[in-house]
Amino acid sequence: MYSVMIVDDEKIIREGIRRSLGWQALGVGTVRTAASAADALALFGEGKFDLMITDINMAEVSGLELIEKVRDTLPKLRIIVLTGYDRFEYARTALKLHVNEFLLKPVDEDELAKAVKEQLDALEDRPELNLFYDVFGEFKAAMVKNVGDAGRVLHILDRLYSALENYHLSEEDAVRSLYDIAGVVTFAYMKASGEDAGGGLSGLSDLLIETGREEAYKITRMYLTNLLQAQSAQNADIIMEAKRYMSETMTMQLTVAQVADHLHVSAGHLSKLFKKETGMGCNEFINAKRIEKACSLLETTSLPTGFIGEKVGYGDVNYFSAVFKRHTGVSPRRYREMRRGG
Repeated sequence: MYSVMIVDDEKIIREGIRRSLGWQALGVGTVRTAASAADALALFGEGKFDLMITDINMAEVSGLELIEKVRDTLPKLRIIVLTGYDRFEYARTALKLHVNEFLLKPVDEDELAKAVKEQLDALEDRPELNLFYDVFGEFKAAMVKNVGDAGRVLHILDRLYSALENYHLSEEDAVRSLYDIAGVVTFAYMKASGEDAGGGLSGLSDLLIETGREEAYKITRMYLTNLLQAQSAQNADIIMEAKRYMSETMTMQLTVAQVADHLHVSAGHLSKLFKKETGMGCNEFINAKRIEKACSLLETTSLPTGFIGEKVGYGDVNYFSAVFKRHTGVSPRRYREMRRGG
């Protein structure tokens, strides 16, 4: 149950508010009253309150000064301000102090009850929202981790949308969360690929600004699909060209940095991408191709094993023999004998 404080220096008003509203039906278990800001501050020292209804014009310390005193220490306190003066300056100051509702006296009973219910509902939503944002962080981390896998990212997005529904987020919070996800994934994509996203986020924000959650989800999904499928196609091209280049230049003392430089990508990005797409590292692939070529030469020619080693990129015959045996289980000489029935 919630706790409410009513602050007004006119007894008839504060008692009238206390007695007129159906507090139990609103989920309020405690209603305290204070005749001044000083009394209110003393009550705040005695216990926790969820909502304060306060007049602005009180003797000695005004309602706005009271709000200013409690706002720093009670940032989550919901506040409804009452005033008999329709003054712009009051309203502006109240907004600066993050007042949640501003009502003119005399306050209609139904209007006040509605305002109280709205503020208490907002308190009800806050814990659920906090829980959602804990889960939201996990969704973001998972999407960044899988940014190279378009299908996986879109699957996680679908699960996120279900969470948006289950946690009953407002339309605004839901749309903001989807845009946040798009931004995080775009940044991860640009970092991983070295490619510019082409100002797509700006266009996405223009599309999302006037939409509800379902339409925002569909637009965000389309945006990420276009972004990441383009990346997948590009990744396939990089891997294909890397394999071709390594196969053609395996007789050289080839390094990952040289291959990356040829492809105009970073060595780190190439290594990570190659491992993900092929299941082996670049050096592992180069060695496999060299041994494959060496096996062919051993089977079809009578060239010395040392010469074959040099021809496939190993300048040291002992190193060649060691690598060959690690891959095939036998030495180059024994491999030739076995293949020729020796």
